[in-house]
Amino acid sequence: MNISEDSWIGISLADFDEAISTAKDVCLKISELHFERGTGTNATSAFTDVINNVLESVQKLPDW
Repeated sequence: MNISEDSWIGISLADFDEAISTAKDVCLKISELHFERGTGTNATSAFTDVINNVLESVQKLPDW
């Protein structure tokens, strides 16, 4: 999951619902998420913001 729009890795939060729908359409189950905090910051808030987004996102995954 990509929470910043300037990265080419992962899926942005804005596209996550569509990715879930696409996976369902082709009979795939999303059962795991991976995230990287990235580099360039040691701010605790940057890490906790990512964790909060991941926790919110997994609630949309019935197979998680």
